[in-house]
Parts: sequence; C-alpha cells; structure tokens
Amino acid sequence: ALWISKLIINMVVAVLRHDTINHTLFWEYVALDIALAVLSDVLSRFTTLVDSLLGDRFSNSIDLKLMRHAVSLDLASFEDPAFYDKMERARRQGAVRMGLLASLAGMAKQLLTLFTLMSAVIVFSPWLIILLAASTLPVFLGETQFALLNYSILYQQTPAKRELDYLRFIGASNHSAKEVKIFGLGDYLMNRLSTLFQRFYGENKGLAMKRAVQGSLLNLISTAAYYSAYVVILLRALKGLLSIGDLTLLTSAFMRSRDIMEDLVRQLVDISEQALYVKDLFDFFETSPTIISKPDALPLPHPIRRGFEFQNVHFSYPGSREEVFKGISFKLNPGERIALVGENGAGKTTLVKLLARLYDPTEGRILLDGVDLRDYKAEDLRHEIGPGVHPLAPHLVAGAALPGNTGRCWAGVLMTARSFPPANGKRSPWPGLI
Repeated sequence: ALWISKLIINMVVAVLRHDTINHTLFWEYVALDIALAVLSDVLSRFTTLVDSLLGDRFSNSIDLKLMRHAVSLDLASFEDPAFYDKMERARRQGAVRMGLLASLAGMAKQLLTLFTLMSAVIVFSPWLIILLAASTLPVFLGETQFALLNYSILYQQTPAKRELDYLRFIGASNHSAKEVKIFGLGDYLMNRLSTLFQRFYGENKGLAMKRAVQGSLLNLISTAAYYSAYVVILLRALKGLLSIGDLTLLTSAFMRSRDIMEDLVRQLVDISEQALYVKDLFDFFETSPTIISKPDALPLPHPIRRGFEFQNVHFSYPGSREEVFKGISFKLNPGERIALVGENGAGKTTLVKLLARLYDPTEGRILLDGVDLRDYKAEDLRHEIGPGVHPLAPHLVAGAALPGNTGRCWAGVLMTARSFPPANGKRSPWPGLI
C-alpha cells in the first residue's frame, strides 16, 4: 500500500510540474489502493471473529480438562496448600491463555508486513536497519525484565488471593451471614480485606512506577535512534536524491517498521510471560493420583455379609509426623451401629475417609467381607459409601466463648451398616454409612 501511495504521489507531483502522465494507470493505482484498504479491513475483522470463536472454545475446553483432572486426583492433593496454590494459578490463568495463540497469529501477520516495509528501507540504505534495531532493543530489555518481575509477584500473591476470595465469600454470603452477625465478625473481616487490598496495591504500584520510569528512560534511546535515521532520510531528500514520493515512502516505512518491531518485541515478551503461566497449567496436569484401582480390582459384594474390619490401622496425613490413628482395631458388622464421639480433630471424619478410600492407612488393613479395601474398585466403593456420608457443615468459629463453654468443641459421627436408597429412588442392596 505504501508503494502504491508513493507512485500516486509521484504522478500528482508530475502533473503539478505540467508533465504528461498515464491517467488510466493513475486511476488504476487509486483503485488498487482502495482495494487493498478494503481487503485489509476484511482480513482484520475476520481475524477478530476467529479469535473470538476460538477463544470461547479454548476456554471451555481448558475448564473441562481442569475439572476432569481435578476429579481424578487424591483428596490429599486438595488438602495440600502448595498443590491448591498450583491449582488456583492453573484455574485463573488457563482460561485466558488463548491470548498466547492470538499473539502468535498476530506476530506472523506483522512479520510479513515488516518484511515488505524493510525491503523498501534496505533498498534505500542498509545502514538504517541497524538504527531500526537499535531503536527497539531498549524496549525488549525493559519489557523482559518487568515481565519476569510481574510473574514473580503474582506467583507470591497466590495464597493471599485465595484468602481474599475466602474472606469475600464469608463476608457476603447467606451461608455465613448468621455467624458474622452473631459473633460481630464484620469489622474483623473488613480489616483483613483492607490489609490485603493495601498489600496488593502497594506491590503492584511499586512495580508499575518502576516500569514507567525505566520505560521512559529507555524510550529516549529508542527515540534518538529513530530520529537519527529520520534526519539521514531528510538530508538525502534536501540534496535532491529523493522524490516526494520516495520521501513519503521511506519515512512512512521506517516509522511503521519501528512501531511494528516494538510491538513484536512486546508480544514476544508477553508470550514469554504467558509461557510461565502455561507451565503452571502443565505442572497441574502432571500431578497424578496415587490411590487408584488395581487392573484386576474386584467388584463390591452385594450384599455385605461380614462387614468392615479395622486391623491394627495406623494413619497420619501426608507431610505430618503426628499419627491420627495408632493401631486401632474394631469390627462393623452388617446392621450394627457404632457412635464415634470426640473433640474436633480427633479423627472421626478421617475414619470415614479411610472407609471410602479417600486415603489409605499408613499401616494395617481395612477389610470388607475379609478382603482388603485396596483390592476393590475405588470408584465403586466411593459411589456406594458416598450417599450415606453426611459431612458436618463448615463453621466460622469452633468453641466460641459462650457461658459454660470449656473451650472444647465436641461432635459425633454415627456409623451403621444398612441399606439406603440411591439418587434414582431405587433401593440399593449394598449397605451404606451415615
């Protein structure tokens, strides 16, 4: 398009000098220039449409893959803060990483445009390419540095951002409204939120100010290189070595080449930054479950005939040296009921988790009809036990300072081997737990 504009300008100048031109060719150039402008607009809109459609499909696909993989992981993974931070980064960033593909496509388009523009600059003076590179190098160095710093800050903020989401939820939710009012937690929650907001603002503000100041200084170098080349072009024009069309072509080509190169550098840095987030996504997908069914796993017995039996079961949570259970042994026969009563954290819920094979004992065995639970299909076991397990609702405060409170909070779990109706309304012959 710039080359066509140059030809049109030269022909207009020739007419002003009363020279003869080919009018048919002149209008053909004008028509070609208009056609190129229309084609560029159509391609731009088509690219935007494709980006939008692919972005939706990509985001939906990533969300489904994240959920599918999360469902397959062990419960221990979700109770590990480090893993939960990794999953949170994958969840937050995975949906917006479509920008990585869009940036790559945009870079290919801009590289093609840059190649055509630089061809005109090289024909005029190859030395201008050196000045063009010098005008974009400072931008590349500055943007690369701050991209890494920005990722580092966001990485470190992940645990605090999870806390922020949690505080927002319990501060304005019907699930926790009663507790917030009864215990007067409104001011406390708002102070915690305000502290986190101020922390995030301070960290982001410091990085933004450094980026602005350093970017302004580096831009002085870039501007000096650009105008040095501009002066060279003007001097050649003043000596009569360039026509007005040549001057217009070269100044426009050099200016657009510089803008495109700076944009390419920023996109390259942005792709590098997004690649860091993509690594979080891949790290999440590389996490694999450890509690899985054997290839030759047995089907569950229907009905249960001998019940459950704990044989010298020891258990401690991953990463903890403290044992929740130390060699417990008991039987739960069909139709029998056992009530477990104790303080919060005594291991009542943990015992149910072991029955459902959400965890495996560190020592000992849990038998069902004389067969180790690890020999059954884990999915079937959880499916049968799950409808009969009623978890306690989460509370904001355990053991509140109420009259007569001893500082200990007690709860109970009732286990019974019985038949229960599944979700489809049909009665199951397989005993469950409540």
